[in-house]
Amino acid sequence: MSQMIMKQIFFFLAFFSLLLTASCKRSSTIQDLPFAVDSVGNQVLVITHADSSFAAAAFYVHTPEGWRLDRSGDAFVGKMGVGKMREGDARTPLGYLGILSAFGIQPNPGTQIPYIDVTPTMVGVDCEGEYYNQIVDTALIKVEVTGENMHAIVPEYNFGLTTTYNQACVPGLGSCVFIHCKGSKPYTGGCVALDEDFMKHVLQVSDTTLTIYIR
Repeated sequence: MSQMIMKQIFFFLAFFSLLLTASCKRSSTIQDLPFAVDSVGNQVLVITHADSSFAAAAFYVHTPEGWRLDRSGDAFVGKMGVGKMREGDARTPLGYLGILSAFGIQPNPGTQIPYIDVTPTMVGVDCEGEYYNQIVDTALIKVEVTGENMHAIVPEYNFGLTTTYNQACVPGLGSCVFIHCKGSKPYTGGCVALDEDFMKHVLQVSDTTLTIYIR
C-alpha cells in the first residue's frame, strides 16, 4: 500500500473520529439541558423554584456550537411560591412562556424585542374588561381602568418583559405576569424578579424567540 493511500486512510479515520466525538458532545450537552430544546427559541431563561419565594435563574443562548450557559444568578418568584391558578394568588405560573414585548422606565438598553417606554400614564390592567391583562396608556383610552401605576414602581419596572401568560385575557386567571428587576422585597406578586444588571443583559442579548421556562 502506498504512503499516499496510508495518509488518506489516516486522515479519513481521524476526521471520522472527530465527527463522532463532536456528535457525542452535542448529544451529552442536549441531554444535560434543563429544558426541551424543541419547546424553546434562540434564548431560554430557566427559573428553578427552590423554596418559598426563592429561585435560581439560568440564561442559555443558542450558538453555532450549541447551547451555552450565558449567565446565572438568583431570582424571586411569587410570595406564595409557584403554581399560579387565579388573579391575586401571589403565585408564579409554571411551564413554558413566550414573551410579547420588553418595557422599561429607563430607555431601551439596545434590545431587539419591541420596547415599550413606560410613561406616567401607563397602567398594567388587572380589572375585568376589554383591557384586562394589558399595558395601556390611560391618556389614550376612554374608559377607566385599575391596576398598577407602572411608572411609580421603581426599580422593579426599570426594565422588564411581558409574557404570554393568560394571553387569551381570561378574566380572573391572572394578569401582568412579567419578568422584571428586583425591588426591596424578597418576593413578587406573581412575576419573576432578577437583579437589574441581569435583567438588562437578558434584554440586550435576546430576540423575540426568547422563552421563559419556570419549573
